This record gives sequence, C-alpha cells and structure tokens, in this order.
Amino acid sequence: MGKQVLPVEKSPYARATERLESDVREIAENGEEVEMAAAVPAVSDHDYDARPPAGAMDAALRRIEELEAAVRRLSLVQQPQLRRFCVSDEDFRYYTRFPSERILSLFWQAIEPSASSLVYWSKAQRMGVEAVSEATPSPQRKLPVIDEYFMYSLRTAVGLKEKVLADMFGVSVSTVSGSS
Repeated sequence: MGKQVLPVEKSPYARATERLESDVREIAENGEEVEMAAAVPAVSDHDYDARPPAGAMDAALRRIEELEAAVRRLSLVQQPQLRRFCVSDEDFRYYTRFPSERILSLFWQAIEPSASSLVYWSKAQRMGVEAVSEATPSPQRKLPVIDEYFMYSLRTAVGLKEKVLADMFGVSVSTVSGSS
C-alpha cells in the first residue's frame, strides 16, 4: 500500500492571489504582511455618493433653465375653457344654445375679427355714446376673447352666477361682471 498524499490546504491569501493574478498582501513599512484591502481604500460599486467635479453640472443647469422657461411660455398659451366643458354637441347645446360645435365655430369665425376690438360696457358708459366709435379697445384682457364669449354664454344660456363663473375661469368677480 502506497502512502496517500493529502492535498495541501492553501491560505486564503494564496487562493486570492491566484484568482486575482496579483499579490493581495503587501509588506507594511514595519515588515509585517498586511492585507491589500486594508491598505487600499475600498472601491464602491456604485457612485450615488460621488460628487461631480466643479462646473460639470453647468450645462445641465442651463438646459433645465431653458426647459423651465419653455414650460412657462407654453402655459401662458391657454386652451379655451370651452373645450373643458363642451365635449359633445349636447354640451354645446346646453352651455351655448348653439345646436352643435360646427355651428358655434361658424359663428365664431364670423365675429372673431371684430371681437378683439370690443369695448367693455363699463368703458362705453364712462365715455358716452358719441365717443365709443372712436374709442380704443378695452385694455389687456384677463381671458382670451373666446373664453369671454363662453362666459357670456354661461351667464345668459345657463344662468350661472358671477361668483361661480369667477371660480370656473380663475378670475375675480369684478372681471366677470365687466366681461359678461
């Protein structure tokens, strides 16, 4: 019977050195062997805590500011409130007394060119009947002209009160009473 040879157990450092193909131990200044992981700062798998170098975010900040400005510009262009409430021809009949959206559109196309030069009733009363024909249009409007017309329709066709209209359109009651 031959002598049985037992495999020699390698140290963890030796196994790691073979696997990583580099020495994982380092000789410290005082001559002791130290584990390489203790000598080198730990490398993180993730960079969530990493800080970008100074100035690296300037381009991103400029782009964010450009996009925010674009959003502000786009939100100034409001969709008519009419579209919020009138979805079907039945809605148009109820809120405006026009039989359909098509008929309302034809009517609006006919009056829109002169609608922007409207003079509010309160201004016309102050100026007198003779001066109204030469008057400049009423000042900057709080609502698009189509919304002013829709507000008028809601007041006359549906009978909504000024406070309700002010809440619906996000304006003051005095704006509603001057417009409708």
